[in-house]
Amino acid sequence: MKSKLLQTILSLSALLLGSALAENADSKAPLLDRTKELATTFGTGNSAAISEFWTPDGHYFDAEGRHFSGRPAIANALAGILSAYPGAQLRTEVKSTRFIDSDTIIEDGVVTVTVEGTAVSFLYTNINVRKDEKWLIASTRHYKAPSPGSGEHLQPLKGLVGAWRDESTKDKSGAAEFTLAPGGDAILGHYAITVDGKIAFQGNPRIDWDAATGSIRSRSIEADGSFSNGAWSQQGDSWVIATHSTLADGKKLTATNVIVQTGPDSITFQSKDRKLEGGESLPDTPVLTLKRISLPETAQ
Repeated sequence: MKSKLLQTILSLSALLLGSALAENADSKAPLLDRTKELATTFGTGNSAAISEFWTPDGHYFDAEGRHFSGRPAIANALAGILSAYPGAQLRTEVKSTRFIDSDTIIEDGVVTVTVEGTAVSFLYTNINVRKDEKWLIASTRHYKAPSPGSGEHLQPLKGLVGAWRDESTKDKSGAAEFTLAPGGDAILGHYAITVDGKIAFQGNPRIDWDAATGSIRSRSIEADGSFSNGAWSQQGDSWVIATHSTLADGKKLTATNVIVQTGPDSITFQSKDRKLEGGESLPDTPVLTLKRISLPETAQ
C-alpha cells in the first residue's frame, strides 16, 4: 500500500515541479515563478488549490496504469496522499523539452520523492499547454526507470533519429522527429499526418526496452487524454508496431503502424488495419514518404 501511494506522489510531483519548459527568456521567467507557487501550494496541503494548476480536464497516468481525469479526481488523489504522507519532499529533474507548437511543450524528466528518509524515482512525460498566458498541465504519464544498459537494445532503431518531412502533395503532409533521450535509454518521438488540412493521425511516443517481455515498446499520451501502447518488431527493413489505444472518448482502437527504411535518409510511414472496439474499421492513413532534414544527437 505504501509503495502505491509513493508512486502516486511521484507522478503528481512531476506536475507540481516540472516547469523548466520554455526556450525563450520571456516565457521562462513566469514558469519558474509558477514552480515556486506550486511548491508553496503543495506545502499547504490544500488539494483543491493544487488541482487548479491542471487544465480543468487534465489527465494523469501513474506508473501502475491508474488514470485520474479532471481536477476533482486529481484533487481527491492529492488529498489522500497529503494526509498519509505529510512532509514529503519533492524534486524534479527536467531532462528535455520539445515544442510541438508555440502553446504546447512536451517535457521529459525524472521525479524523486523522499518520505521519512526513503527516496523513490520515476521517469515522466508531461504535455504542457498555455491557456490565457498561463502554463498548465494537460496530461502526464509516469514510467518505471529502465534497467541499466537497456539502451543497447535500441541500436537497431538509431537510424530513425532525426527530423523528417514528407515530399509535399496537395492533399496530405507529414512530419516526424525522433531524438535520443539523455543517457540513450529511450527514443523520444513526435509525428503528425495532415490530410486535407486536418490532422488525421499524431502521436508523442517514448520508445524503450521492456525487460519483462524482451522487446521494444512505445507509450504515448496526448493532451486530450488519449493514450496508446505499442509493441515493436523488426521485419527486414520494416518496423511493425502493433498498437492498442484508448481514445479521448474512451473508445478502444487497435492498429498496425509500419515504418519502412527505404534509404539512408528516407522512410515511409502508414497506419493500417485500424479497428475500433466492436469491429468498426477505419480507413488506412495515406502512405507518406519522409526525408531526413536534420540529425540531432540528443534531445535538447
